[in-house]
Amino acid sequence: MTRRSLLLSILLTLLAALWVRQAEVLTLATQVSESVPAIPALAALALLLGSNRLAARVRPALALSRGELLTVFLFVAVAVTVMGIGVTQFVLALVTAPFYFGQSGLHSVQKALPAWLVPHNLETIRQFYEHSPGGNVPWAAWAGPSLLWLLFFV
Repeated sequence: MTRRSLLLSILLTLLAALWVRQAEVLTLATQVSESVPAIPALAALALLLGSNRLAARVRPALALSRGELLTVFLFVAVAVTVMGIGVTQFVLALVTAPFYFGQSGLHSVQKALPAWLVPHNLETIRQFYEHSPGGNVPWAAWAGPSLLWLLFFV
């Protein structure tokens, strides 16, 4: 991976993240990250191919190699798939379920999940599923696990 392909990958992933956020989270219009390959990744590829063709004609040294094009496309495709609502909405539900549904014999699973991965406070977990009084999120309980999940996905 070259430095410019990494920079392009990060830039296009950030742009794709804005698109995914707008389409899937804010407007609930469509789930662009759940197609195969993801629509923002295809858009990034189309943009790269068009700009690469132009670069090859104007200044050939700026043109990306096939390997660089493939690297950027795959980077964006994987990143967009992970950041989509289809993945993120289930991650927290999966790791908190053993605590919320604990009476179903899931105590061994609870013990296997460390406190840095998911809050162990049953009231915090209940509020995650049912809502908290006044709609306030208990950020103090979620700060550590949220940061670690963010690092995992990044």
